[in-house]
This record gives sequence, C-alpha cells and structure tokens, in this order.
Amino acid sequence: VDEVTRTGVSHVHNVAISGGSEATTFRVSANFRNVEGILQNSGFDQINARANFTHSTLNDKLKFDLNMSLTNRNSDFSFQEALRYAVLFNPTAPITFDNGDYYQAILFDNFNPVAILDQNVNEGKRKNLNFNAKVDYALLDNLTLTANYGQQYENNLNGEYYSRNSLFRGLNRGGLARRYTSDRSFSLFETYATFSQSFSKSNLDVSVGYSFQEDQFEDFFLSLGNFPSDALGYYALETSGDRLSGLA
Repeated sequence: VDEVTRTGVSHVHNVAISGGSEATTFRVSANFRNVEGILQNSGFDQINARANFTHSTLNDKLKFDLNMSLTNRNSDFSFQEALRYAVLFNPTAPITFDNGDYYQAILFDNFNPVAILDQNVNEGKRKNLNFNAKVDYALLDNLTLTANYGQQYENNLNGEYYSRNSLFRGLNRGGLARRYTSDRSFSLFETYATFSQSFSKSNLDVSVGYSFQEDQFEDFFLSLGNFPSDALGYYALETSGDRLSGLA
C-alpha cells in the first residue's frame, strides 16, 4: 500500500481586484489550485477566473449586469484499481526483478499495483465557460422591463494508454489507447415585464414574459490497439495496427 499511496499536499492561491464609481462597479478574481491525491499519479491543476461588471445610467433607470467565469482543469485520474490490488497482492512478493521487469504472478484478477501506475496513463482536460448579461429598464415607477441572456460551455478531453507490456490492460492488445471527447452547451434567453403596485393593506406583483432554453450535447469515443511502440502513447493513434488493418 505504501508503494502506491502518498501524503497528498495541495495549495491554493487567490487574487482579486475590485473598484468602481457611484454608477459603475467591477470585480475581477483569479484562483489557482494544485491538488495531489493520496493515490500516486492522481490530482489536478485548476485555474478559475471570474469577472463581474455593473453599470447604471439615466438616473438609475437603466442597469447593466455582466458576469463571466472560466475554469480550466488538467487532471491525472490515475487508477483506483491499484488500491484494490495493493490489498490483494502478496506483500512478500517483490515489486520488480533484478533486471527491472515488474513481478507478476499469473493469477486470476491479480495484478502488480505498482506496474499499473507506472506503465499506464489516465488523464484529461476540462474547460468551462459561463457568461450572463442582464438589462433592466424602469419604464415607469412601478413597471420594469428585463432582458436576460446566458450561455454555458463545457469541453472534456480524456486520454488513456495501456502499455504493450501491461498485464493489467494492453498486453493482449499490443498496447491500447482510448480517447474520449465531449462538448456541451446551454443557452438561455428571457425577457419579461414586472408590474408592482402597493395598496393600503396589500401589494400586487405581476410578471409577464417569454423564456427560451436550448441544451446541446455531443461526444466521441475511440479505442485502438496494436501499436508498434509505447513512446507516444495515445498521441500516435495513426500508427495503430487496428486502424491500418481496418479492425477499428
């Protein structure tokens, strides 16, 4: 277990700038974090950035609000199976032979946990972008018109590669590469009018409007084997024997 785990050390850094005037305010902030998991080769680096802008004019009758955020994360997912096999693996067995090759008993569902982490790669990237714009206009003292528009984007790109020498996965495929990508977008548009009226003992609020939402999703997965070398991992999909022979 000690060979596949570690003391995870993480750190976070933040910076923010804000200011403005009587009619305009803004705030810009950024956040960087590096997170290490207790499992070897696990963790992520992430950058977050946010911006908020508010402006009012025409004696505060017209107001603008703009919000944006961006997240970029690079992850090492590692292999949770290594923890499981670290418990099942014979604790008196060597990790490697004298020549550096990994020791591997030929048993059902039993793999060298250190070899799983050292021979294979499981990583990914994720990007998120969100923005929202809102406009309010006080047409009358008790009647406000509002328009609101927002969008969200998310992109994922993951890659796995299993060595041609990995008994865990890859040996029986001559190396195995997997690539997965997905794109998601969400759009929202709203426009509405709000009427407010106070009476002696009651308040009346009435809203009438229109709302439109759209959600789109697209993904792609590819798995290829039979590689001439492990040197380039999943970046050398064009060299896959499966693709060249038409088996993909």
